[in-house]
Amino acid sequence: MKIVWYILVGFFNLLMSSLKMLSKKKRELYNKRYKICQPCDYLDKSFCKICGCFVKAKTKVDKEECPKKYW
Repeated sequence: MKIVWYILVGFFNLLMSSLKMLSKKKRELYNKRYKICQPCDYLDKSFCKICGCFVKAKTKVDKEECPKKYW
């Protein structure tokens, strides 16, 4: 159930981010995480090859972490 909640939070924060409705601190954290993912060998288009997540949403969940511990 926790995983489903994190998925919903991630997509909600992705929406809020695109509407510029997140705090500057949150936006900076989420952007930093996403930039770390960009050159990763495990990124396949928009999905992580390790956990299968949609990276743009996962990077926007405070309690989530990279499966390789990059962030």
